[in-house]
Amino acid sequence: MFQNFLEKIRNDNERRKKRLLIALTGVVMLIIIASWMYYMNSFVLNTPGEETTSEIRTDFWAGFKTGFGVTLRNIKSKIEKHRIMKNNKYIQ
Repeated sequence: MFQNFLEKIRNDNERRKKRLLIALTGVVMLIIIASWMYYMNSFVLNTPGEETTSEIRTDFWAGFKTGFGVTLRNIKSKIEKHRIMKNNKYIQ
């Protein structure tokens, strides 16, 4: 059954293949987004009280901000090291 479906797709014209690709990509994206939202609701934000939920949300964004800042600092330091090495002609 599945092999027949694949064979039919192989023999179709390019326009139909592209439409099928776009449609299936959209379906897969929706499945991934729905799974991610289910995960977030079930495991990350699932707490018994409203006060705890707001604390977790605040902690999540605080952690995200800290991680993002660390990442930016690391990128900046690597760029500066590259510039220093280039100015000292260690890099050809």
